Amino acid sequence: MIDALADICRNNLYKDKLLLVPTYAIGQNIIDMLSEKTPVLNLKVGTIQGIAAEIGMPLLSAGSMTLADDNISRHIMFCVIYNMRRNNEFEYFTDILSTPSISNSIWNAVMEIKYACINCDSLDEYSFVNPGKGRDIKKIIAAYDLELKKQGMADYPELISIILQNSRKEDVLFLVPNNIKLRLLEKKLIADKFSSIQILYSEPVKGINVPTSYYCADYPEKPGFDSPFANLYAFDRNSNSSDLKNVDNIHRTSPDAEYSSEAPVSGSAERSCDSSEEIEFSNINLMKAYGENNEIEAVLRDIKAKRIPFDNACIYASSNEPYAQLLYQKAGQLGIPVTFGYGVNIQNSRPGKAFSAVMRWIASNYQVTELINMLYQELIHIPGENDEAVNPYRAANILRASGIGWRRERYFSVLAGLSSVETENGSDDEYKIKKAKILTAVTQFIKNVFDIIPEAAGGNISLKELAKGISEFIRAFAQVKSELDAEAKAALTESLNQIASGAGLFTDIDEALRILRSNIQNIRIGVSGPKNGHLHLCGFDSGLYIKRCYHYFVGLDADRFPGSAAEDAILLDIEKRRLSENIILNKEKLNENIYKLVELMSGLKGYITLIYSSFDTAENRSKIPSSFVLQVYRMINRNLSAGYTDLENHFKKTEGYITQNAVDESGFWLYKYFNSTGAIDIKGSVFECYPHLRQGREAWDSQSSEKFTHYDGYIGRFGIKTDGEVFSASKLELLAKCSYRYYLRYVLNISPPDELIYDPETWLNPLEKGTLYHAVFERFYKAISEIKEKPNREKHNELIIRIAESAIDEFKTKIPPPNEIVFDIEKREIIESCLIFLAGEEENADDGIPIEFELGFGIDDKGYPPVEIILPSKRKFLLSGIIDRIDKMGENIYRIIDYKSGGTYGYSDREYFKGGKQIQHALYAYACEMLLGKNNGMQNAKVTEGIYLFPTKKGEGRRFVRVQRDISELLELLDDLFTIIEEGIFAAAEDPGECRWCDYQVVCRIERLHKVIAGKRSDPDVKALSAIRRLAEYE
Repeated sequence: MIDALADICRNNLYKDKLLLVPTYAIGQNIIDMLSEKTPVLNLKVGTIQGIAAEIGMPLLSAGSMTLADDNISRHIMFCVIYNMRRNNEFEYFTDILSTPSISNSIWNAVMEIKYACINCDSLDEYSFVNPGKGRDIKKIIAAYDLELKKQGMADYPELISIILQNSRKEDVLFLVPNNIKLRLLEKKLIADKFSSIQILYSEPVKGINVPTSYYCADYPEKPGFDSPFANLYAFDRNSNSSDLKNVDNIHRTSPDAEYSSEAPVSGSAERSCDSSEEIEFSNINLMKAYGENNEIEAVLRDIKAKRIPFDNACIYASSNEPYAQLLYQKAGQLGIPVTFGYGVNIQNSRPGKAFSAVMRWIASNYQVTELINMLYQELIHIPGENDEAVNPYRAANILRASGIGWRRERYFSVLAGLSSVETENGSDDEYKIKKAKILTAVTQFIKNVFDIIPEAAGGNISLKELAKGISEFIRAFAQVKSELDAEAKAALTESLNQIASGAGLFTDIDEALRILRSNIQNIRIGVSGPKNGHLHLCGFDSGLYIKRCYHYFVGLDADRFPGSAAEDAILLDIEKRRLSENIILNKEKLNENIYKLVELMSGLKGYITLIYSSFDTAENRSKIPSSFVLQVYRMINRNLSAGYTDLENHFKKTEGYITQNAVDESGFWLYKYFNSTGAIDIKGSVFECYPHLRQGREAWDSQSSEKFTHYDGYIGRFGIKTDGEVFSASKLELLAKCSYRYYLRYVLNISPPDELIYDPETWLNPLEKGTLYHAVFERFYKAISEIKEKPNREKHNELIIRIAESAIDEFKTKIPPPNEIVFDIEKREIIESCLIFLAGEEENADDGIPIEFELGFGIDDKGYPPVEIILPSKRKFLLSGIIDRIDKMGENIYRIIDYKSGGTYGYSDREYFKGGKQIQHALYAYACEMLLGKNNGMQNAKVTEGIYLFPTKKGEGRRFVRVQRDISELLELLDDLFTIIEEGIFAAAEDPGECRWCDYQVVCRIERLHKVIAGKRSDPDVKALSAIRRLAEYE
């Protein structure tokens, strides 16, 4: 065809010429090839829709109309179907789902009808297998046309119809490839508007019916043929061998051949490639790969082995995905320049990821964690002073610590509260000033976001307004760091704005989000033709006129090619046949796919490799090659009776994950591992190349042994300061429970993020619930103390319930429940626990009089200072804490009570110190005596007992009383705890029960640790471990 086109251009050098092309990318390929043969003057290329738009837009403008391109048209169709389904207007499609995918299927069917020049009035409902179906389709077309009219728009079929009503003809030589796919209405446009038409014929394919969708299916007589592929389906058992080109050097993969960068697999790689060189059988290679990923890798390995320049190779895929994504990821990893004929998914860009993230944010009821993730991934930016972007990590950290949780309204109230605190605590500290500025920027950002993203009213929302808001969000805040990002941002906002300008639709928020996702998820960006220096990937239908020497065809398994012969979801073949002979039948599409592939290959020069995947790694099943691969095998072997068994025997190897010719590090090491003489050899090489892995292996082996090493928490005398430092009772108890957890938390300062996490089944976590109980019990005792009454269920039931409800409402304002059902459940549980508390207090009432509640010391500047404790070793430390309640039992006699809101696991009446794990009662007793004596003038104050009270439903109101002993044993225990810190021996807990609720289980790898921890804690080489072992003596 290129030669014929070149002749036309030479003979009509100064005449305006218009070449019809399937896509502008193919048009550019043609221009590039044509320019090598003749000067290209006065030649334009255009698609049928582009030509229609150019001719028809002035006519639309004259009628005050605009063009509804296919994207807008599809959305209007969706809105029509959605509203008709909601209004129960269907007779046949009563159970249809109102989804974009179903809507697209209906849109395709309607377009086939319209392009066949069938209007709503002439559509015969009895052409359908069910007349009700026909009536529904007529209703859909009528409603769709009416919506277009209401919006002053015309789709492409209507645009062409308007053009055909105009008598003016185009003064141009119109060039039409015979193999371009056109529908009846489009053919009428060409015939009516162009008086000078010339058909360009491609090389005919023999043995296959020419697709009826082609503009011209009648080829002129042409002697001979240029490519063996043109005769692929025409040769028979009586074919003369002279009809087939050189078959003596059929390329077969050798079972012993291993690709390497030093030696090419076949002699063809050494030959210089001339793109005009005809295809010979020796240049056709068949390959089998283990999964789609290895199809792509097989191509890259071949390119590497044969030292093929990237811009001399092209990959043709039977489907866009997964091949485009696989190549995009691998090319990014290896730094290979690649162009994509159909582009890549928009999710490969920051704006695309930002769109998905904001969808999740809205769907989660604005959980702050989703916004934080957007900032950590640098998908969005927050404008600061002078429009400079705020550091996203600092902004994320402020949001993480804010306690916002979820729900729009909480952002304003919580951030306003934080701002007022920062203002009250005004400081000249530079860090705090920067933090205050970031907080101001974050607050303004949230205000701007919520101004543009509409809020659902009663659960429903306007799809137009939501699309408009998200479009503005992407435009204003999505990060752009590459050309691909910029293109994605423009494509996203354009698509969303098209939805926003389309038909109105009110729906629930989840449905609206699903609709937007469906419209956006398949957008392609980075669409490009072949470029110098770049490997190119395209589809079978867009590979024409690509001038390269090495051609790789992937996706040739039977599942993918030539495709499925299944009926169309909306229009059956029998219905299409009844409606019009100008509608392509579904069963013809398989023939068309094969014809176009053979046609493509017939026009190629150089070397061809066909690859299929023999295994589906996702579904864990084998796959067979396409019948097309079998036909090629028959041709190159001159064996017309060859079957799949013969083809399978042809493949001596499968391109898998292990190959000498690896293209990346993982492939290299896999090959080394499976081909080394022993594991030791490969380990040495790996450690030499990656020293950090050697250290990791050393850590792994050390943690698996019974030796106590620095990988287990043995840091030795590291100089950790304790003298004069502030410690809480819980911190010291943790040191006794698991000194390794203490090491991670307080020495290395590693802790889980302190953030409000959405749990659909939980409102308050244990700490928050404990804080609420403490507030209720304090308020209750203060209330009855004022009226000098003892706890009494009959008198005080309503009082404690009223106090509990008030506290619950306060917490509900601060911490939003996931839903009202969970809130009601937890509210009942809290009130029930409060009644259990009241009953227990009544049953255990004595002469004790509560005198202090929530007595804090060493907590902040407003309370009492920390209490100094001097140990027998002369060590000194400061104790801080909060005593929940102090009861006065008599003259200078006191009792302390600590509320525990959890269960009673680990507590008993027999254990006093429990190896240092329960020393709070003794520490607080000492602190209480010091505080009363020093601050209240009670020098002889004595705490005689401490009580652990479990007042909740879970704790069943149980009490564990600890009668206070002489303090000397406590001081000795504390000395041992501080020896652990001083000696740097932070061994993990031996009791698996201590690991049950630990945040560091992944760090410890407890499943391995429990097998060796007893040995580690008894390591004779570490004498200081005796301090840990001595803790068990403090019962």
